[in-house]
Amino acid sequence: LIVSASDQAILARAPTTSIAAFEYYCKAYVQFQNGAAMETVAGLFNQALSLDPNFWEAQYNLGVIYFNYDQYGKALSQFEKVIGQNPNFYKPYYGMGMIYFLQRNYSQALQNYQRVLQLSPDHDRALYYLGRIYVRMDSVTKGLEYLNKSAEINPNYPPTHYQIGMANLERGWYKSALQAFKNT
Repeated sequence: LIVSASDQAILARAPTTSIAAFEYYCKAYVQFQNGAAMETVAGLFNQALSLDPNFWEAQYNLGVIYFNYDQYGKALSQFEKVIGQNPNFYKPYYGMGMIYFLQRNYSQALQNYQRVLQLSPDHDRALYYLGRIYVRMDSVTKGLEYLNKSAEINPNYPPTHYQIGMANLERGWYKSALQAFKNT
């Protein structure tokens, strides 16, 4: 088999060098989009990973599948594997932050969202969740700083404005709260 220089360049950027692993990855993605059962989609991603254990994109997407089906322990495991292979990829930190937020483990959620911001400083949803966490931890001023920055980056996300309004209500700033609610 002779591989051209252009094909070698494409393979160098490919998420895996295993064609069969990539085929399973694509099948998993298509099956998910078509509404297949979680077991089917996870099975296809696992087949891709059995062919290429370093295929971190498949591990990340398997983590997302587990997250979407509330299998948080399995999702965390996949996200941790991805971080072990690609520590500068912000998405698994965001996924872990979401899980810890939902579990009300705010200290772990804070750590993961802060790592997201180190890697992707304008990530509006990480800012949003940091704001929510700080408000819940009775640091309303700090929470509002994060929420306002999130709203600056993405003014079209109504939940941010709602949370800003709720935080302003808590402080007794009724005019500011009303203005925020108008943006929802």
